[in-house]
Amino acid sequence: MFVAKLDRTRWKLKDAFHHAGCAVHRHIERDVGQRVPRKTKSAELVDEYDDLYQQMGEDDVLLALRDGDLIATGRYSSEQNPNWPEQEPQWIFHSGFPQPITPAEWRSGILSWDKGEGAVLRLKEGEYVDVTVPTFFAEAIWPLGEPVHESNPQTKNYTTPYLELIKAAIAKFQITESEQSKKECLVDWFKEQQVEGEPVSDNLAKAMATIMRLPASQRGGGKRSF
Repeated sequence: MFVAKLDRTRWKLKDAFHHAGCAVHRHIERDVGQRVPRKTKSAELVDEYDDLYQQMGEDDVLLALRDGDLIATGRYSSEQNPNWPEQEPQWIFHSGFPQPITPAEWRSGILSWDKGEGAVLRLKEGEYVDVTVPTFFAEAIWPLGEPVHESNPQTKNYTTPYLELIKAAIAKFQITESEQSKKECLVDWFKEQQVEGEPVSDNLAKAMATIMRLPASQRGGGKRSF
């Protein structure tokens, strides 16, 4: 039942690299708890790999392929083109149906790309073209998770006079989860206070006294302080 619901579409290897790079980037962001710039220059990286997280994702995917944790397929050929016998082998007549690429072939082969950005895995005695991986498999190994949303510093520090009044009441009456003051005492105290020169109304005092206490205390189930 569950297998029937799998997303059986397949990604080109480039797409799997990109997805893994995004997953690595988000994982690092969640670890540090804030947004991290995607592009990171490094003297150790060549120009086309100036995105550190993309390279980390590619390395991770290739490691999974070499260890057999991720299985890719490709169309295989073991027949060389006889028109260029003296040059680098040019493989022809690739199979019409993809077949699994073994971990040993990933460890011994050389990965390159065709003009359409398709992966080509060249071996000593043949090559694979149109290399793809299962989408659901890649998403399971490299889940994206939720992105980190950075709060506006002004939002973090935002408050209102009424929130500050509630905080003052909590401190004055020493309210905790186990020590809850009577609502009537809180209402009377709030009504004695002023906000921007105006007295706190009866309705507002009752509302603030309600929201600062635990629901159990409002039902009479909490321990009260006097």
